[in-house]
This record gives sequence, C-alpha cells and structure tokens, in this order.
Amino acid sequence: MNTTQSATDKSTADSQTTAEALRDELAAANSHVENPEAQQHVDRAIELLNDLPPTPLVECPGCGVVGLPERIAVHDCL
Repeated sequence: MNTTQSATDKSTADSQTTAEALRDELAAANSHVENPEAQQHVDRAIELLNDLPPTPLVECPGCGVVGLPERIAVHDCL
C-alpha cells in the first residue's frame, strides 16, 4: 500500500469524504482477511466508524457555500 500518496493522486478526493474512503478501504480489507483475530479488528474498526457522529457542515468564508469541511477546503470559490 502506498502511504505517500499526494492529494492529486487520490481519485476519490472530490467524490468521497474521508470517512467514506475509510469505510471503503476497511470493506476491501475485510474481504481479504484470513486471520480470525485480524478479522475481529477489521470488524471492530468498521463498527467504530459507523458509530462516529456525522460531520457538521461548514460555510465557506469566501463564497458562502455550505458543505463538509474536507470538501469546502478544496472547492473552487466562485
């Protein structure tokens, strides 16, 4: 797994939140886990992720657009 991926390398940056991307990665890992103890850890991580409170929406100080913080941080202000 490449842990030095830049923001421009992320194909999901504009379409997924960090939590959505994490959920997808855990689901992919879940399908490949063979060790029962590791399976429990992945299952627990998915449970914890699902239990997180929703991310509050924020307003862009430049244009007033409202959205998730990670999307507002990278949107094009008009």
